[in-house]
Amino acid sequence: MNLLVGATENYIQACATMIYSLKKTTHESLNIFLTKDKKVAFVDIKNHILVRKTDEETVLSALKHAQEKWGSIKLNGSKEYIDKCIELAIRNDITITNPELQEQIEAKK
Repeated sequence: MNLLVGATENYIQACATMIYSLKKTTHESLNIFLTKDKKVAFVDIKNHILVRKTDEETVLSALKHAQEKWGSIKLNGSKEYIDKCIELAIRNDITITNPELQEQIEAKK
């Protein structure tokens, strides 16, 4: 499953700790993407992208990264986050595969 997740700061920190442990023991792929002011924007680990910043530029960057990596995206997160992702995906021709979101996506096109 390829997943783009809107995450809180605590969730990112917990995942970063877990990911670091995983990386040390299994050499999992981990990429951290920073904002211009050097704060964590999103983290890419194998088949998940954890998005910390929810401004339009960061979310769009994460969506484009996911599209390039997997071809399509499954979203998870708050309603506000998912709504933002849908709007950006429609404007930028990015494919979201969540079956439960297809009606909403079609209605917004």
